[in-house]
Amino acid sequence: MKKENNNVVFVTTDSIRPNQTKMGIYGKPENYEKIKENISLMGVLVPLLVEEKTNEIISGNLRHQIALELNIEIVPVIFQNNSIDVNAIVAISTNQFRIKTSLEILNEIKFFEENYPVIKGQRSDLIPELKAIKENRDDHLKNISKDKQNKLKSIDKLANELFGRGTQNYLNVFKSIDKGLKSLSKVENELDRKVKTKKNSSVIPSFYEVKSENITINCGKSEDMSAVADNSIQTIITSPPYFQMFDYLTGDEQLGLESKVDDYIKNLILTFKEAFRVLKPEGSLFVNLNDCCKDGEYQAVTHKFVIKMLKLGWILNDEFVWIRNSPKYTHGKRSVRNHESIFHFVKTKNFFFDINWIDNLVDENNAISYGTNANYPKLFSGLDYVLNDVIRGNISSTSKLRKECNKQDFYLTHSCTFPLSIPAICILMSSKEGETILDCYSGTSTTGEAAMILGRKFIGYEISPAYIRASEVRLSPYMKDELLLAA
Repeated sequence: MKKENNNVVFVTTDSIRPNQTKMGIYGKPENYEKIKENISLMGVLVPLLVEEKTNEIISGNLRHQIALELNIEIVPVIFQNNSIDVNAIVAISTNQFRIKTSLEILNEIKFFEENYPVIKGQRSDLIPELKAIKENRDDHLKNISKDKQNKLKSIDKLANELFGRGTQNYLNVFKSIDKGLKSLSKVENELDRKVKTKKNSSVIPSFYEVKSENITINCGKSEDMSAVADNSIQTIITSPPYFQMFDYLTGDEQLGLESKVDDYIKNLILTFKEAFRVLKPEGSLFVNLNDCCKDGEYQAVTHKFVIKMLKLGWILNDEFVWIRNSPKYTHGKRSVRNHESIFHFVKTKNFFFDINWIDNLVDENNAISYGTNANYPKLFSGLDYVLNDVIRGNISSTSKLRKECNKQDFYLTHSCTFPLSIPAICILMSSKEGETILDCYSGTSTTGEAAMILGRKFIGYEISPAYIRASEVRLSPYMKDELLLAA
């Protein structure tokens, strides 16, 4: 068939060849079968754009592929004579309005970066062809925000490090994005934590504990605290993993990953049976817990938990509300939940309670207390603060601890921590110096640090050796003080 530049001609389908650049970037679209059905009924109506010298398709790979599958012998073609560089740009640009998967968008970004990188100081205005390529490239990429480009490249790098590029697990990462199950930021953060957890396993043993005169952190589940004697703990302060809110990467059977809230409560309550045993009759238990919105409704996690605790024999003495500046966005026809509950349980009504420390609290505007200047000052139930004149409480900053862990050649992957003031206030109101504080889910031991600052002893339970190692880094200054005292 004679080639007539820029005119439609009909050629045999097998006389032209697919564009390898596009084949490496794009997969079959979701409506592939519908397109195939239409071509089967109507034939190939839109001409394919083909490079005259090489017979390579510039635009129309999909139509060509379907024509071959349907044994269509003749297809309409427009031949063009461009440079290889221009053809590659045109090939990608013709897919600008295609509904693309996140992986296809990533492949486009990588194609342009690898083949047409921006070179600082390059004078594209002096070379007309280079100028056209740059304009086409920039025009295409402007539809993809810089933030999205960076996140997709980061996800690609992390998923490749974990699974290998092109593996099913690698592809599943991008499928989860396309299905709208997770945002780019969430996927990136989860993969980053998995990569760091994988690296930690090579430097941190599978069993790790901290033992010193005033600090003990046991590696294990707190549903078995047999190492702790009956009626020996003055105060328990803890924040268990929330129901379906966070994966701590400690295994499929970790608390919080249950499919049903009742199963979660059943497993959670095992720890507080043990807590009832080890707590002194005059002691206090503080539990930080939050609810979860699933399938358009809250699961009443905190309500069900409190009911189970009452049946177990606990007395609900108080409830504090921690107001957070940086809440997780709540979807649907409801407010953004920016508070969490802290329940104060006791075993008997004759529990120890100290409010005298508020007398020394500087709170001129009564921001955190009621009646400070009166004879009987009290705390407000809304813990929307941290100490040292900071009004409203964010989560605890772990940036310093992360840097210290990095110096020890491992990564801190734990970020769900409350501010130091939360356990500090609980400790001050419920214990005396020298008494023992327990955290059943100690994480990186924020409670432990508050206990050390306030002159108490600390026992923690944690199933992650990496978190225990991070706790050791956090509490190492206080263990050094023990050595100095011993000397």
